[in-house]
Amino acid sequence: MRGPDATISARKPRQDPVRGQAAIREAAAGMFELVPELAFDLVSLRFGEDFWVVQWKLSGTSAAGGAVDIDFADFVLVENGAVKEKHSYVGGVAMQAAPAPTGAAS
Repeated sequence: MRGPDATISARKPRQDPVRGQAAIREAAAGMFELVPELAFDLVSLRFGEDFWVVQWKLSGTSAAGGAVDIDFADFVLVENGAVKEKHSYVGGVAMQAAPAPTGAAS
């Protein structure tokens, strides 16, 4: 369960944190527009009473036809049974390259 004022922070250059359920939904929808065929493969999971940390490997094909292969990590803080904060970290170079079509010049 996500708290109504949960904060999602994606640690990519020049991206501000996203706050509130509507903004979080919009940010997630934007990601799936860029990479509609996105798969999340669990690499590792660590958790405690008030947190969890997850490593993912994201893979798929971007809307432009580019292959996606991205390392991703979530650090989640929980308060009173609800998500208070979620901080996501992505492999920057791979994330920037992901929307490009296969074979595009860099």
